[in-house]
Amino acid sequence: MTAIPGARAVLGRGLDLNVAASGEIRRASVYIGVLSLLSVGPIASVLWAFSAQQGGFEWLRRLARGLSPEFVPVGPGFGELVSAILIIGFLCLLSVVVDAQLLAAILIGARATDRHFHLGNALALARLRYWRLVRASALVGLILLVPHVVINRVVMNGRPVGTEAESLVVTAIDILVS
Repeated sequence: MTAIPGARAVLGRGLDLNVAASGEIRRASVYIGVLSLLSVGPIASVLWAFSAQQGGFEWLRRLARGLSPEFVPVGPGFGELVSAILIIGFLCLLSVVVDAQLLAAILIGARATDRHFHLGNALALARLRYWRLVRASALVGLILLVPHVVINRVVMNGRPVGTEAESLVVTAIDILVS
């Protein structure tokens, strides 16, 4: 019967695997970086164009302070175009995040089992596993949402967290329940 390794052994082995797979991880991180830039680039350019139309970024400052921004009228259809670009950009960014998780797990797992995956092979395997991870992440999110809502109702009486102490209590209970 094999003994279960302790926390130090698991942490040490994990660090060894990460160092051993650093070359593959670097290549994958460049790939993920380019995909992230392609996902966020349209969002940034739309915000820049809108800010140029508005005369600067003052509307963002007012929005961040909780004030209503004073917008300069723009042409018809601009709101729909901005909404579509923002939604597509954020969905692409979410997809890149899932892709990065899968790629890292595949490359480090390959190193742990002494298999050699090139980036192209790891990407092909990540594409096969993509929707499984999306479904699993959504289910875990839904499962964790229920205790979070209950904690908010019980601890905060349904109101938003106001002070740092309240936030700390809610977070601590969230961690214990999760």
